[in-house]
Amino acid sequence: MKDSSSAPSSVGIVYLSIGDALTQLTTQSISFLRRFGYQGPIRVVTDVEHWEKQHLNFEVVQVPSVDDEWGSRHYKTQLNAFGFPVTLFLDADTLTIASIEAIWNELQFADICLANDLQTDVGSFLDVSWEKANLRRSELEYMDSVALRQRPYFNSGVILWRRCAATDRLFQVWHEEWKRFHNLDQMALVRALAHTGTEAHTLSSAWNCPANRFPSIDSAQTAGVRILHFLSKQRNLLPQYVEEFSSPRSQVSLGSAPKQESRRGALGIGARMRVLWITGTLFPQIGGEQIFIEKTIGSLSDFCEVGLVTKLGQWYPGNKPIAHFAVGPRASSRTAAWQQIIEALDDIVLSFAPDIVHFGSAHSALCRVAIPEWMPTVATVHGNDLTGQQPSPAGEDPTPYIVDSLNACDSIFAVSSHTSSLVREWGVKTPVDVFTPGCDIDFFRPWPELGEQARIAWQIPADVPLILTVSRLAPRKGHLNVLEAIRRLPFRAHWVVVGEGSCGEELADAVRERRMQDQVSMLGGISDDDLLALYNACDVFVLTPEERRIRGWLDSEGFGLVLHEAGACGKPVIASALAGCRDAVIDGGTGILVPPSDPARLAQALELVLTSPALAKSLGAGGLSLVRISGGWSRLARQTFEKYEEILGQDFGTPELPDSLVILNG
Repeated sequence: MKDSSSAPSSVGIVYLSIGDALTQLTTQSISFLRRFGYQGPIRVVTDVEHWEKQHLNFEVVQVPSVDDEWGSRHYKTQLNAFGFPVTLFLDADTLTIASIEAIWNELQFADICLANDLQTDVGSFLDVSWEKANLRRSELEYMDSVALRQRPYFNSGVILWRRCAATDRLFQVWHEEWKRFHNLDQMALVRALAHTGTEAHTLSSAWNCPANRFPSIDSAQTAGVRILHFLSKQRNLLPQYVEEFSSPRSQVSLGSAPKQESRRGALGIGARMRVLWITGTLFPQIGGEQIFIEKTIGSLSDFCEVGLVTKLGQWYPGNKPIAHFAVGPRASSRTAAWQQIIEALDDIVLSFAPDIVHFGSAHSALCRVAIPEWMPTVATVHGNDLTGQQPSPAGEDPTPYIVDSLNACDSIFAVSSHTSSLVREWGVKTPVDVFTPGCDIDFFRPWPELGEQARIAWQIPADVPLILTVSRLAPRKGHLNVLEAIRRLPFRAHWVVVGEGSCGEELADAVRERRMQDQVSMLGGISDDDLLALYNACDVFVLTPEERRIRGWLDSEGFGLVLHEAGACGKPVIASALAGCRDAVIDGGTGILVPPSDPARLAQALELVLTSPALAKSLGAGGLSLVRISGGWSRLARQTFEKYEEILGQDFGTPELPDSLVILNG
């Protein structure tokens, strides 16, 4: 199992092993590194004198012991002194579970490369750290005061760097910053990167993946992970993972796979349900469907064991213990590639042993053919994933196959009444339930002070009405309709457009043609924190999509998550009186519905809301009340879990939710 090309002699790997407790972990990590083909130099920096190398061929560099609670950080922040011209540092509690040959290529993007920590930005880390007894509050307060909340928060368990003047300076400042508080090195690293202006390349989580996201090393390998990291409290999993991985594999054919009844009988009534989600679209793609899947499976993980199958190069961005499997065909022909996907799904179903399989979209339901017939399956239909399937370049229309696959499922979950009607219109006869999407009601909330700061940051005067639209820049989303309506207002207003897409250039041209550049800000993609700020800054939120029927396919709005996000911030909304918008907005209660593609009527609605403070306040309060009563993503997860129980005919002991949570039935 040797790498196809060995690393150059200028490349090497460094471990830091301070204290006796890490010697065994370090040796085990090196053994896995060698097992998966790395033959280059390895250097262990340690204050322990005696080492059993077990024929692993590594160099030991002795350093004095440091009498400090965080003594290992003293040396970690000076790693460049022990490195190679090109160095990969690995924590002792990492396990290399595949070839790492490709990691050296990451240096083409920057001189230093790191992966995100469990909290991907400083602000998120600070928010969850105030009550941690092992962290010095003085440093947390300092970090909160120096305008670094938006900076990436990296994990220092895997670091790849090229030795040069810039990285030498970075390590010098890193060590100096660490000595200020003698605390976690990651916070000092954030400051060092900021002070030196060093650009760090963010490694994929495949190179530094928390071990608890997978039930075993095998499942992590299947997902394309290269390095597992047993972060602090996860170290108790390490012996079990290594033992299971090292034991002989049992050969099980698909025909002998245990049926659900026997599995549940063996595990007992109190067994935790296992659900496998399959989707063909997830991050780094960003949109309503991706957010829906991320939030739903994240909330479901509080109820049951969740496995997730995506394409190669896609990932689950949250921190919940989701077992992720990445599938990617290697064959060039479509037939051979599809066969490889089916074979991969066969193996995943055998290894994860789900009680039920959930297809994240109508298109994903095509994988029904790869699931044993006796295994219960359900599918969520969003709308365009069923009705907007245009023929392939070869002229083949996948819609009949999708409909057949949905008809082979036990239940369909529609995200709106509109989507439910489309399911029937397109010929699906499987029972349908309407489970509307949730909203992150803990994150999206009224915060007037944040809105005021956002206006200052984007230089929008407090006395200018602010209109906000958050959406993909796609033709049917109605951006030109909004632009024309704003042009017709009898007073000046400012329109902020958030999102990216194919019609961005067309919209920019239209703004210039109307000479409205000083009234329109096109921000592209922004962070969630900035989005929260803009929701709170706006006076009204607008989304006026259209429906497009062309040659038998339909492009329409399935629901409109952003309408509820704006409502969660207490803002009135204006939307089109069609499709899923009717499910998301109560006309006259939480917002105003207007005819699509009618800028005159939209302008009237905008003028009414922007000149009637009492009406705007009433609609905003109605939206906030509706979203909070709906219960957010936990409500959707609870509904989904209970439907699973109904299909399986078994009570899995659903956890209790807070008494204040009201469950709405579609």
